[in-house]
Amino acid sequence: MIPLELGVNTRRFADPAEAGYPTRNEWAMNSARLRRFIEAHEGRRVNAYVDSRGIPTIGVGFNLTRPDAKDKIAALGLSYEAVCRGTVFLTDPQIDALLDLDIAAARAGARRCVRGFDTLPPRAQMVIIDMVFNLGVGGFSTFRKMIAAVERRDWTAAAEEMRDSIWYHQVGRRADQDIALIASCAVPPPAPGGSGIA
Repeated sequence: MIPLELGVNTRRFADPAEAGYPTRNEWAMNSARLRRFIEAHEGRRVNAYVDSRGIPTIGVGFNLTRPDAKDKIAALGLSYEAVCRGTVFLTDPQIDALLDLDIAAARAGARRCVRGFDTLPPRAQMVIIDMVFNLGVGGFSTFRKMIAAVERRDWTAAAEEMRDSIWYHQVGRRADQDIALIASCAVPPPAPGGSGIA
């Protein structure tokens, strides 16, 4: 029996598909897909660099000036100062560890910002997590009309609200991809056994 979280309750199903949830292998694929999606937007760097907004960064969009940066770098067994100076580089497993923590935080933030987040189509979840990853909870929560549209499953309105924002003009291709994914939620998924993007 596999426990699956449904809101605040936990219910057990012999087969996760019975609950309408992805299997563990499908979830792992979705998590890997989310990582690739965010990494395609953020880039991946083993050394410290200054991002487009002038913020010292490393790995996959890991802000070295955030309050917990020193502790997270130290938890990797590295000197924060040496990483910031660029004399110590991160390994791929270290980058992945930081990214996984940030994605988990973005997913938790998405759940706080959007009622019924876990019941949204996977593409909508991916976009919202990406936006929270990029903007932080505070920045994403200012998208009140977009969030309201998502909560009522009005994907066209959600896409329009995303396009009608300063963020849209700041992040370029990332915004176009996120908007296309949100808009695609209006298209019903293919019938079982059909072809298409899941």
